[in-house]
Amino acid sequence: MIRLRTFGGAVLYAEDGTPMGGAAARRRTLGLLSVLAVAGDAGLSRDKLVGLFWPDVEARRARHSLTQALYVARRAVGCDDLFEVAEDIRLNAARIWSDVTALEAALQAGDDLTVASLYQGPFLDGFYLSSPEFEWWLGHQRKRLEEQAVGALERLATRAERAGDWKAAVEWWRRVAEIRPADSAVAVRLMRVLQELGDRVGALEHAEYHVRLLREQYELEPDPIVLEVAEELRGLRPRRGEGASSLRDPVAVVEPEEVLTLDEPGELRRVGRTPLTIRVSARGYLRRGAGGVGGRGRFGAWYLAAATCAVLAAGLAFELARHRSEEPPELPRLRQRVVVAPFRVWGADASLRYLREGMVELLSIRLADDTAARAVDAGAVLSAWRKAGIVAAADLSRDAVVSLAARLGAERVILGSVVGTPARAIISATAVAVPSGRVRGEATVEGPTDSLTVLVDRLAGKLLLQEAPQEEPLADLTSTSLPALRAFLAALPAQARGDYAAAASGYARALQLDSTFALAALRLALVAGRLHDFELERRALDRAWRFRDGLSERERAHLEALVGPSYPAASGAAEALAAWETAARLIPQRADVWYGFAVRLAGDGSARALESGRERVIAALHRARALDPQHAGAKLLLARLAGEAGGEADPGDPLAPFFRWRAAAAQGDTASLARLADSLAHFSPTSLRAIVAASQFDAVRPQDGARALELLISGTETPEQAVDLILAEHSLALNRGRPSEAAAALQRLHRSSPVTRAHLRLRVLDAVYSDIGPPLDDSLVVLAARELERRTRIPGLPGADADACALAQWQLARSEVQAASRTLAVLREQQGYEPAPVGTPAPVCGELVEAWLAVLTREPDARSRVERLDRLVLTTAAVGDAAAYAHITVSRLYRALGEERLALAAIRRRPYMSGAWPRYLAAALRAEGDLARQMGDVAGALAAYGQYLALRSDPEAQVAPDVQKVRELLSALSGR
Repeated sequence: MIRLRTFGGAVLYAEDGTPMGGAAARRRTLGLLSVLAVAGDAGLSRDKLVGLFWPDVEARRARHSLTQALYVARRAVGCDDLFEVAEDIRLNAARIWSDVTALEAALQAGDDLTVASLYQGPFLDGFYLSSPEFEWWLGHQRKRLEEQAVGALERLATRAERAGDWKAAVEWWRRVAEIRPADSAVAVRLMRVLQELGDRVGALEHAEYHVRLLREQYELEPDPIVLEVAEELRGLRPRRGEGASSLRDPVAVVEPEEVLTLDEPGELRRVGRTPLTIRVSARGYLRRGAGGVGGRGRFGAWYLAAATCAVLAAGLAFELARHRSEEPPELPRLRQRVVVAPFRVWGADASLRYLREGMVELLSIRLADDTAARAVDAGAVLSAWRKAGIVAAADLSRDAVVSLAARLGAERVILGSVVGTPARAIISATAVAVPSGRVRGEATVEGPTDSLTVLVDRLAGKLLLQEAPQEEPLADLTSTSLPALRAFLAALPAQARGDYAAAASGYARALQLDSTFALAALRLALVAGRLHDFELERRALDRAWRFRDGLSERERAHLEALVGPSYPAASGAAEALAAWETAARLIPQRADVWYGFAVRLAGDGSARALESGRERVIAALHRARALDPQHAGAKLLLARLAGEAGGEADPGDPLAPFFRWRAAAAQGDTASLARLADSLAHFSPTSLRAIVAASQFDAVRPQDGARALELLISGTETPEQAVDLILAEHSLALNRGRPSEAAAALQRLHRSSPVTRAHLRLRVLDAVYSDIGPPLDDSLVVLAARELERRTRIPGLPGADADACALAQWQLARSEVQAASRTLAVLREQQGYEPAPVGTPAPVCGELVEAWLAVLTREPDARSRVERLDRLVLTTAAVGDAAAYAHITVSRLYRALGEERLALAAIRRRPYMSGAWPRYLAAALRAEGDLARQMGDVAGALAAYGQYLALRSDPEAQVAPDVQKVRELLSALSGR
């Protein structure tokens, strides 16, 4: 059988025991086999393996690379059935044995001896692959396996001590000390067992080695207890703790039991759970230099000794009888899931000793849940530890602490240590699962103790981050507000299970608690995009951008791809694509990244705009679906590119009702549609929002979109949600050809959010872009424009850039060049950008207005300005409200320049299920159909006219004649 060694290095051995060379020694082959060995019988999916080894390679090529790597591994070891390949890939246990698989099995069986024999060094020591995903995985596994091995060795050492096998205890503690050479607690335990073995010289040599290591490599002073034990071994001081310095006490009777100490004459007190030892303390009775008690000389000393012996005899008899029958003391069951054990303190300054119990208080409160049912009483925790003997005990094994935590009713226990001085302390903590003892997370912080609260906050924050889903690492730098971090972590599982409304609420709560929490803002933007809440998405992206220094390199790359490298100005298509490629390389395990990459490649979702790279787009979408089978955007865009209905509904998908509706509508299944329409009231808000969006973007059953919107409006909870849904209502009314309903929506918007002036901006923009909007010289439109103009003159008024943007376009549509030039000057003066409903960043709007002005005034560079505008990405959330109309503007400008072909391409570059509510989609479809018909693109004209008619299946009377004209054009084209 082939053997794979992973501890202390990575080597493959042939059946005769000789190391294999050639392809079998290649790092990629060894890495692949090691990853599968850790996975064990569960195996790993192809996508997971691709993400670990080829994160920056296009999906199809990456899967081919995996197939090739499997082939190379089989050939290298000469074994065709080395792997078991099905949905997941695993090693064939009948053909290959690995030490890491065997160690995992020994851990499960509780076989510590086998674990100790197998662990011969760090996992894949010295191994390296140029893949950040693999390096992160390797670091996590190396730390986990080391922790498990140390636990096994400590248990073996403790058992040897209890059996009096000091030689074996020395060997086991030496193994632990090799792995943890800077751990003072381990150093002391090794010194003690060497002392018991009679090897005082060896104990002193290890003390000197430990002190030198701390000073030279860590620049730390050794812990005083190491120096004290060393002095004791040299005979320079008495044993520390009056008999406690030896692991083997002279009156150890039963085990495990409690330590007794005599603090006052005739009074025995329990101080810990260790082998039963009675320690006599003469504190308060023996005077230095007096030779007796209370000035009585030798008689006083004799009297004390006699009294002590009497007390010891009576107490020992009583305790022995009680110990044989008494159960361990009853401990209170606390109400909290996590408890903090007293920290080990190995500081060079005695002033740090307070942190042993102090960390229980400081850290418990920070790790507490917000609910009253989980309220933390740090005093109760300390009381429980004291009753169990943890506080007074010098050192206890992890198993003992975990066992006691289980008796307290905890799910996790935090173990920790403090090393250093008040000027430079290192605080480490480990979260351990109860009762399994598995490590759930580790964290370390460093700094002066005069900033202790900051250090503890950072430590708690790192521990809380360990609660996050581990599909990908989260940056340490997130938020200094622990309540905000807790709200953020509570939202993560909601996002993972597809409950985007709950996730959005959690991330929004985190931002309320810490407005600088960039990661929460970024995640809020992502779930808002899934909910088609375009206004919320825009605000969240802007917040994330303002505080982007608080993001990791990966998260910044994703944000830059979402908003564009030039934000708040519009980015060019080439640089935007490069940003998405960078994000896909850095975060290959995130479905949203692959979906965004695909959308950028496909021209923002327009199937007809996809002229090249179709396979690459589809591969990226499949990658997104593999990472997140419930990704609605990827599923819908794949179906759109393939001309399908939208895919089957997965029963476990939170959007299953939406997909059933989408499939029935695409297939014309009227019976199913009727049943689904009757049950819309039972759909989740997420499915209802998806129906509202798809009914417009895909021109499918707009009447169902209207009903879904009614249900959403009836359940509105916040003013921000109300504004967004009114904008959706206005958009749907325009697309359905219902101007009176659109006007009513504007009135509601005015009442709901008068300060934002969104209703005024919409009124003038509708006149410019909607085919059923009021004329440009309508009295209400003119009044709205004048009010916007007045507002632009008020210095520092919030939203003035949004007002100027809408006003300039109305002026340009009326050919008011001078007025538009003045408004453009206002746009150029705007400093910063604050997202507002129906608002566009001033730099983006400035580009649009400048190009429009150049065409109107016939500037020599007019064409180049329009082409530059066309090259900008104008269809994402980053460009604000311009996503609703910028493609129409560019198309009109090309037509004014006599470039119908470019005009047709521009009108097709519109957003799909993103950016903004598509309120001018029907108008754009009509223009697209006319242009395609003029260019001889019959198929394109038929498609555009067909979507237009699907949207306007039930228009108001005043719009019906225009709809009939399009119907006639469609009939004529079909006949031809």
